[in-house]
Amino acid sequence: MRGFIGLIVVVAFGGALAWSAARTPPPAPASSPATAFSAERAMADVRRIAAAPRPNGSPAAAEVRDYLTGRLAGLGLQTSIQREEIMTPGRRGGPPRAVTVENVVGVLPGRSPLAPALLVMSHYDSVPGSPGAADDGAGVASALEIVRAIKAQGVPERDVIVLMTDGEEKGLCGAVAFFGRSPLARRVGFVVNMEARGGGGRAAMFETGRTSGAVIGAFAASAIHPSSNSLASYIYSVMPNDTDFSVSKGQGLPGLNYAFIGRPGQYHTPSATPDALEQGALQSLGEQGLAGARIAAFADALPPPAPDPVWFDLFGGPVIAYPGWAGWLILAASAGLIVVAGVALGRRSAWRWTDAARGAGLALYLLLVGALALQAAPRLAGGGRSYASLRPLLDRFDRYEAALGLILFGVALATTWALRKGRARRLAALAPLPLLALGMIAGVQWPMIVIAALAAGLGLAVFGARPDRDGAWTGALALGWLLAAASQMAAPQTSFFLQWPVLAGAAGLAALVLRPGALGLGIAGIAAVLVFAWAAGLGHFAALGVGAATPQAVAIGGLLAIFGVWPFLWRASEARPAPALSAAAAVAGAAALISIPLI
Repeated sequence: MRGFIGLIVVVAFGGALAWSAARTPPPAPASSPATAFSAERAMADVRRIAAAPRPNGSPAAAEVRDYLTGRLAGLGLQTSIQREEIMTPGRRGGPPRAVTVENVVGVLPGRSPLAPALLVMSHYDSVPGSPGAADDGAGVASALEIVRAIKAQGVPERDVIVLMTDGEEKGLCGAVAFFGRSPLARRVGFVVNMEARGGGGRAAMFETGRTSGAVIGAFAASAIHPSSNSLASYIYSVMPNDTDFSVSKGQGLPGLNYAFIGRPGQYHTPSATPDALEQGALQSLGEQGLAGARIAAFADALPPPAPDPVWFDLFGGPVIAYPGWAGWLILAASAGLIVVAGVALGRRSAWRWTDAARGAGLALYLLLVGALALQAAPRLAGGGRSYASLRPLLDRFDRYEAALGLILFGVALATTWALRKGRARRLAALAPLPLLALGMIAGVQWPMIVIAALAAGLGLAVFGARPDRDGAWTGALALGWLLAAASQMAAPQTSFFLQWPVLAGAAGLAALVLRPGALGLGIAGIAAVLVFAWAAGLGHFAALGVGAATPQAVAIGGLLAIFGVWPFLWRASEARPAPALSAAAAVAGAAALISIPLI
């Protein structure tokens, strides 16, 4: 049982670091300084805006339109309503349809009326049947509080235009009307947009304009406890999702797009009320949006176009940004550490290429079997493939996410135990089959059949002989290095999420091999904590982003964790109760999933 202590310590400290990075700030009170963002002040507007559903063209939308016009005028802005009729594509291939929008526009004059203006944007309409306290009542209320704080700071260098669009839920109609027909649109030089897809969680800056190198530099210097990285921005750019920011980005405008996506059960549902909105999420969205707006509002010049960088926040702290080519330097450093460790092991006759191959195979096997196990998870909770059938998971998402983590932990411990024992080839080859069968209760999925076949083949090839621990670790890290190099060649802005765990794991490996005493173990422990926190953070946002419909994506967190946690997981697998504990973890996760619809 002693072998579990190190693993538990790593998981506890790494999990705490990941949790700290993901938690929302406390809502600032109304007594906060006038130049600061206060969620308590903004909540007064949320309660008025989200008193009832307000779909485009409804009486409730007209009431909110008039309320917002009055609020902007009360803040001293020059207000107007832009009424336009926009033709949108018909649903399911039907004929185009006309949508009348009424955008609310306010202008806060700056010192230089000829300078490109700052646009602070959100949308005030909601879907039918949902009060939309988060989507996008939180964004609209944040815009009001942001422009109030900017005015309290002094006269901005440039005009600040506040745009509250109508008809966003019908296809970005308000944004299309503004950027296509409003004379003010031609004056815009920088855009800050605020959105939500849920009812809580830390706000993330997930999208910028094109050639955003200088914008990210300014963002890194001004952001407050940010959540942002270039991987999320890249993934969003290839997804079919859109916000009002998509319209401004299509016109080449720079800017920052913010949203929170926690508490997904509130997305487009009657439960999205002001009382259900997490005020810490509102605080996060507003203070992030205010910091982004200040990049442009008081600057003598807007950030110029510059090549897109790689960037990420370091556990909710500083934003690290560097040019894409620097990824090759990180890869070179990690390769050097792996080679040094491998040479040292070879001198002690403790390294064989077969051990490295088995380590790489286990890492890949864990990814594939983890994906199969997680794909089966929603079926245990009674979910299907439709959005409605996944509702119980969304309403209890914190429990669902914990269940995914427990299941993945059980899979990792069981597979490491099997590899260490060296007598589980048939078990490893057969394990994917029941997972595949359970996952396909809702229908056949050919990609998962291919994954199961690959996992079964790996089970036969990799398991059956016990490798050296550190020799196998070099193979797992080599696999990560190859994946990171491929990512660096294909899309440099995405590769960091693999490069840094591999580098940290390689440092831990080299420390254990060259200094096998307390010093080496301490360095490896620090690396393991950092890698586990990194993997848990990525897994958390993968779960929020696609975890209900595509839980397999969370398995990438397990692969990343292996790069740093390997020696502690190996020690834990040496304990006699390892199979029982891994089974217990998987059963606990399954039990939590099954209980979700009942509580």
